[in-house]
Amino acid sequence: MVKLAAKVDPKAFFSNERNSLHWITQAVYLISFSTQLYGFVSKTGQRNMSEAFGNQEDAENLAQIVITCACLVGFALMGYGTLLFYRRRKALVNEDGAGPFVDNFGPIFFVIVSIAFIIINLVVSWFPPEAASLLNGGK
Repeated sequence: MVKLAAKVDPKAFFSNERNSLHWITQAVYLISFSTQLYGFVSKTGQRNMSEAFGNQEDAENLAQIVITCACLVGFALMGYGTLLFYRRRKALVNEDGAGPFVDNFGPIFFVIVSIAFIIINLVVSWFPPEAASLLNGGK
């Protein structure tokens, strides 16, 4: 005997879709910002950063590390939003809308990672010699 899927309230279904699109939008913003930041650093900032870092290679390495971390966090957010969408969709369609639909982990994680990313960028911008010594292992 085949179990038929429950009728889903359109409000709940589209709310789930909207929530997923918001997660993916924030991830795309973070990835776009980090790639634009890399383009800016590689074109204009290396001359200024290379004076503080001692050479251009260290400046570019640090920029690549920070920007790669931001891109990875963006991809993780995109995956998390997609996973959340399918988990909630399954609960809506197959389990008669039984929750829980509350997301306690995602927003807090996004805020913490965003604040850490901003702090790292500010520290690297304001204190390039210290960032260079951290990159070079304290030398």
